[in-house]
Amino acid sequence: MNYEKLWDQKIQEGLHRRKTPHWTIPEVAEFFKKHNVKKILDLGCGAGRHLVYFAKRKDFVVGIDTSPTALSLANKWLRREKLSNYNLVIGSMLNLPFPDNEFDAVVSIAAIDNFRIKDIQKAVNEVKRVLKRNGFLFANFASTEHESFKRWKEFGWKKVDNNTFFHKIALLQAFITKGQLLKLLSGFRIIRIWEMIRQQNVDRGQIKSVNWEVIAQRM
Repeated sequence: MNYEKLWDQKIQEGLHRRKTPHWTIPEVAEFFKKHNVKKILDLGCGAGRHLVYFAKRKDFVVGIDTSPTALSLANKWLRREKLSNYNLVIGSMLNLPFPDNEFDAVVSIAAIDNFRIKDIQKAVNEVKRVLKRNGFLFANFASTEHESFKRWKEFGWKKVDNNTFFHKIALLQAFITKGQLLKLLSGFRIIRIWEMIRQQNVDRGQIKSVNWEVIAQRM
């Protein structure tokens, strides 16, 4: 199955076009500013909501996504905002087309966990490679405490691997424990890790959304 084509199709259909930044991003942006972060990579940048947010703060941002449609939308949005401090790249976070030690920080919101767990590890390894020494990663990961994980059969999802499912919105979604997360990030120093618990609207009403949020530093 070609997940990249399916992802682009979902963007074309109008999904995943949020305009407001993830609720933790303003706090993370202040953390980045305190640590003199200047160049940020947004993994799975989609239509550009975080690129616009950081670019407006005068950071240089690079967005990468496998969807040409998403990158086109991001480019149009950034241009409407009269921003020029950005670059957009089509590609996969499993094989980042950037040199080693390129970025001060990497951000991944609802992106890096849209793989099988073994591939999440590949993506994390790529993040470590392109981060500068002492650079930062901010990412979120769906928790096994997420209500969707507990009700996957009811929701009609297809299990494709250990704690990984196929569904019509995110296509692939992995759910991980805190222990698995710490193992995935073993090459980083964990600065802060916490559970973000919110109510999420889905077709069947509201469910409890539980995600791990983490700020980590490349050692």
